[in-house]
Amino acid sequence: VISGSVANDFSLRTEGIKLKQTALRLRNPRNKPDVWEEKALNILENNGTIGGFGELIKVKGKSVCRYMKRLYMETECLQCHTYPEAMPPMTREYIRKNYPADKSMGYKTGELRGGISVMIMPTKDDENIYERFADISATMLLSIRNLLAKNQELINRDPETGNYYFKGAVPAAVGRSIANDFGLMTGIKLKQTALRVRNPLNKPDEWEEQALKKFDKNKTKKGFGELTRVKGKSVYRYMKPLYMEMQCLMCHSQSDAMPSEVREYIEKNYSNDKSLGYKAGELRGGISVVIPIKDEFAPELLSTK
Repeated sequence: VISGSVANDFSLRTEGIKLKQTALRLRNPRNKPDVWEEKALNILENNGTIGGFGELIKVKGKSVCRYMKRLYMETECLQCHTYPEAMPPMTREYIRKNYPADKSMGYKTGELRGGISVMIMPTKDDENIYERFADISATMLLSIRNLLAKNQELINRDPETGNYYFKGAVPAAVGRSIANDFGLMTGIKLKQTALRVRNPLNKPDEWEEQALKKFDKNKTKKGFGELTRVKGKSVYRYMKPLYMEMQCLMCHSQSDAMPSEVREYIEKNYSNDKSLGYKAGELRGGISVVIPIKDEFAPELLSTK
């Protein structure tokens, strides 16, 4: 459910890219695969050694890249996708009530659950493949942050008792965990940073500090990147600006304007916090991206189509 919302937010924020979750055995009819997606899922089903399948095809007369990344069943997924009698009663009842035509039960760990479908259409910005790829990576993290910020009430409010308990599952904290996981999976480093940090672990390095200062001086910049070297190795570095939205003010406005539970949590966990006093629309910081330059991303491709 959350991933579907993130995919929609991401698709709206990026030009020429669409994301979708799909499967051969559906729970939500909205995730029904189209003809190409069904073909790709069958290829993944019949070949367990490949992690994904993609090809260039024509859509309405235009060349697009379509790709399907395999989604495996992990142990955590079984809470919602095992046999009904093995599910927690509340989970089973929720699925029965909301998805009466559900066909996505009876899975075991390691089985193919479905896939993440990606459609990429060429844009005028594709002359710099590094920049677009870095911006895509940063935007995905931004979409996840946005969803978390909008759903703090749902995350922290007990639906049965009505009690509010601030859990600290805010965009910055969860985003840091996601960035670490993404880095382990891909080798691409994502980092949330700012000139005024709350968490010392997010302190900008010299390159990041200079990039943030560029945004501070020029509010119209949508990003900044360049080919450089880190520890003797070629990398592409990119910074995407983060601006304060209304939902961010719960944690970054004036201290006396915050919910008491939030204020107490921040005071307890971040004694040297410097990230208060913001207003909507102000620059909060940025998402830093470091892409290793490998053989498949040779430097000579930096400014060529």
